[in-house]
Amino acid sequence: RGFPSLGLVVATLVGGALSDRLGRRTVLWPVTIALGLIAVPAYWVVARFPSALVLCLATAAVAAPTSLLMGPVLTALAESFPPRVRALGVGALYAVAIAVFGGTAQPAVAWLIHVTGSPMAPALACRAWPPA
Repeated sequence: RGFPSLGLVVATLVGGALSDRLGRRTVLWPVTIALGLIAVPAYWVVARFPSALVLCLATAAVAAPTSLLMGPVLTALAESFPPRVRALGVGALYAVAIAVFGGTAQPAVAWLIHVTGSPMAPALACRAWPPA
């Protein structure tokens, strides 16, 4: 049970170390592009072949680059605030993001699937908006 989580911790540390050595943008851009290229096919595979194994594999495929991003993204976020308000700024942004998106994501996904009739709608939301 703990091995996948350990892999994510290691990927986060590797991403942070790379961003310290190479710079934030040098790590953020290629990994973000890779995540964007992986996300829609992973979603398609899960929608097309629904099973626990496929879900686990697709989640791992998306989680790896996401974990590589966590170190550089959180560091860049913290560095964007002056040191005296750094913890407040990061904490407030996190709380607002969770309150707004954490509570609305699942109903929005269900609505998109219902309106479009396609289980791929959440992955292709930009094409499904505005609703016809």
